Amino acid sequence: MKKRRFLSEIAILRGYWDGVPWCIGGDFNETRVMQERKGCRRISNYMKLFDDLCNDLELVDLPLSGANYTWSRRPNKKSRIDRFLFSLDWEEHFPNLNLKRHARPFSDHFPIELCSIVTDWGACPFWFQLAWLKDTNIIPLMKELWESFFFVGSTSACFSKKLNALKEKLKVWLC
Repeated sequence: MKKRRFLSEIAILRGYWDGVPWCIGGDFNETRVMQERKGCRRISNYMKLFDDLCNDLELVDLPLSGANYTWSRRPNKKSRIDRFLFSLDWEEHFPNLNLKRHARPFSDHFPIELCSIVTDWGACPFWFQLAWLKDTNIIPLMKELWESFFFVGSTSACFSKKLNALKEKLKVWLC
């Protein structure tokens, strides 16, 4: 009963923050799929409820890097019950997220960390070409080229790829 009430509280909280980037993390004390619990042989009702909730609310549940489980107890009990869940628009604001598991010094839970991987694009010099000002068609050409590019990925990655593609097209145009 407590688990069912907890899941409904998550749905209510998500409703309050509809349209706003949203993230919740911690010990959910439940797995979403059988593979998240070592030796699991069947899907429990609460497991299905939790998975359905995450799917219905369109919450992103990152895979755990470097490990499969966030909780363990002797002799051989292991589960992934700790996690971060976030909305799709959260990921737009914080692209390249990674979920890491750390060593556990005291508890039967492993600490987890949600972090954004900073992509180092390196030094990217930009040179302004005076020839661009001599041709009055350059602005419409650049707009046409920019709108013709389509890339998949995070907003920042797509933007970077578009800039590089535009640079390559302008190099050809200059020659």
